[in-house]
Amino acid sequence: MAPHNRIGSVSPETAFGYVAAPILTERVYLRGTLRNASAFQLLPGRAQVFMGGEFVGETQVPSVAPQGEFRVWFGPDPALSARREVLSKVTGASGLFGGAELTTWSNRITISNGTGRDVTVEVLDRRPVSRNEKVEAKLASAKPALSADTAYVAERQPQGILRWDLPVPAGARGERAPGRTCVPSRRHARRRGGAGGDRLRGPRRPHRGGRAFR
Repeated sequence: MAPHNRIGSVSPETAFGYVAAPILTERVYLRGTLRNASAFQLLPGRAQVFMGGEFVGETQVPSVAPQGEFRVWFGPDPALSARREVLSKVTGASGLFGGAELTTWSNRITISNGTGRDVTVEVLDRRPVSRNEKVEAKLASAKPALSADTAYVAERQPQGILRWDLPVPAGARGERAPGRTCVPSRRHARRRGGAGGDRLRGPRRPHRGGRAFR
């Protein structure tokens, strides 16, 4: 095998953040957004990822232009967790003559923070998306409000992806923690006309290989 020769060194500007998708897992992952602050084009290829001198794993780095950004995942933080629970699911007749069926889900997401410091977590969930004109699906309420991030509002929200950017204080743990952060969300699914065979479908379930949300 030919020896490896270093041809250059680049120190990207890095911003770290936490991401949770409790509909898939209770783990909360650390994500780094790196900016190529050099004057060189970074070529695509395999990279080894280290955190604090400890090997985390391997990843694929895309082609990155000068001042361009790319993301690297550093694995789950064991001091953080995100739990999603269904509080209620109610189905009943709706409409003037009861000709429609209404199903309401109420969910809660709880973030526990044992890091010893305040953190912000990007929390991802989803709502059903109807593919049938006789079925209406909508988010009735969400507290706190969904993220106002411009890219999210334009691209992911119309796809049924729900996102919150939540500040989670240090020590927020479990149901009775004074600083715990909860996200109650309500989802309505209305079946019009009682036509048999009409189904409400959610977004296609992502694979569990770390590519669920980007």
